[in-house]
Amino acid sequence: MSMVEVVVAALLLGMMAVIGTTALVQGQAATVANRSRVVAASLAARELDFVRQRLAVSPAAAEAVAGEGVVTNAHPLDPDLPAGDPAGYVVDGMTYTVDRRAGLRTLGATSACEGGSTYATKRATEVEVTVTWEAMGTAAPYVLRQVFAPHRDVAPDTEDALVAVAVRDERNRPVAGVTARVAAADGSQVETATTDAAGCAVAAVGAAPSGSQYAVTLVTTGYVDPSGNSTPAQTLHGVVPTQISRASFAYARAGTLTVHLGGAATSSSLITVVRPDGELVVVSPDAGSGGTRVTITDAYPGQWGAYPGTGAVPPGADYRTVALAAGGQASISLVVP
Repeated sequence: MSMVEVVVAALLLGMMAVIGTTALVQGQAATVANRSRVVAASLAARELDFVRQRLAVSPAAAEAVAGEGVVTNAHPLDPDLPAGDPAGYVVDGMTYTVDRRAGLRTLGATSACEGGSTYATKRATEVEVTVTWEAMGTAAPYVLRQVFAPHRDVAPDTEDALVAVAVRDERNRPVAGVTARVAAADGSQVETATTDAAGCAVAAVGAAPSGSQYAVTLVTTGYVDPSGNSTPAQTLHGVVPTQISRASFAYARAGTLTVHLGGAATSSSLITVVRPDGELVVVSPDAGSGGTRVTITDAYPGQWGAYPGTGAVPPGADYRTVALAAGGQASISLVVP
């Protein structure tokens, strides 16, 4: 074998050694990366288990979890380490970081007020867990997402009857935060419920198989129905176990309408006020105003009108109107002949 052949052979052996070493290193790196991803998947699933246990405790837990924002290393593997400790997740000498974020997702139209069979429009808890690890290089983080159903405590007893109360404002929008009182006709039971974001309040009540009677009353300060009643009520007949009975109300923030009177107005003058629902109401000037003013509090928002006297609605030219916003104030000026 010539010297040239020896040199070429040596070069070829060297190249093969380099290729073999590179393949070995890459293989080891791939093995480490795969093992790290398996550990990350296990840590992510573990974090979701903690969330699942927490959500099972109380219906209020979902709001608390969602309100925490991004939480890092919430449950260290070493129970002696505090939550959030950077060294809380070390496996086989590799340090991992576990980030959790959660939010609330509104589910479909399950509201009992809208034909559903459940308590109200429900919100599920959507949780995302992201796991990273040291020296991960260009590897992608491990991400695990899961949606948790609403808490089971919102489900009624199978023998209960449900009374669903829908509340809408002057623009047919749902009104949240309204208290509905559901009372048995014989006074044996009184339940209260509050409307949710869908404007639906649901109370579970006892009922006889032959049907029971319940009165539903709205009792929220500062709100009125189109008649100016701050505590409107409806009676439900035939409320039976395992069924849903429904009541609906128009209810909005009350405003104030002031009618200023001029001309020949006196304290005995009579003024006709036209409510937004088209009803005519005859009123007298405020006591002590000397016949100069009529004030209507607890006024339902919408288009109001007023004219002197007690007759039918006069032609449009003599019929003064004004728009009253929810919770606002409006005025009309009239000349009494």
